[in-house]
Amino acid sequence: MERVDSAELWRAWWELELQDRDPTAAVRWARLAPEGLVAGQYGSIPKAFYVGEALHRSGDVDRARPELEEARRMLERAVREDPANETAPFALSRVYARLGMAEEAIATAREALERFPPEQDLYVGPRGVESLAQVQMILGRPDSALAALSRYLAFPGYRAYSLGDPLWDPLRDHPRLQALMAEYR
Repeated sequence: MERVDSAELWRAWWELELQDRDPTAAVRWARLAPEGLVAGQYGSIPKAFYVGEALHRSGDVDRARPELEEARRMLERAVREDPANETAPFALSRVYARLGMAEEAIATAREALERFPPEQDLYVGPRGVESLAQVQMILGRPDSALAALSRYLAFPGYRAYSLGDPLWDPLRDHPRLQALMAEYR
């Protein structure tokens, strides 16, 4: 594979590979991204975020850590310097969670939700609620994760995609997740 300059293209493949439960392929796609911050419609996220997330999901936590640390530094700067970047604080909260920084992860996700409330921003806001659910799941807080996921699913769009995220696999037999899947699929 060659380097891909289209953020939409490689990001779509990255997400599809994660959905297919092939994080190793997602790592390959992430490595094809342009260096540094990758611009998107709602803000920029560092390439290191995508590489680190995929490596972590593949179980290679040791190789994920330096990528996630780089993503943390870049996202902290992006949040500080560009308050209009709607995606950076949510990505930062996930990075904090992956790095085991639980208090920072929850606080950052909640602060971002206050800045971009779902009732006022019908694209970014609900995605922020989803991000909070993911953060709670990463931190091993399934009840809080399911509460946030339930709130997220009440907003239209992305339902089947979100419920298919392998992040929820440890809870597939949980009655509350099964009820959400039955209601929103």
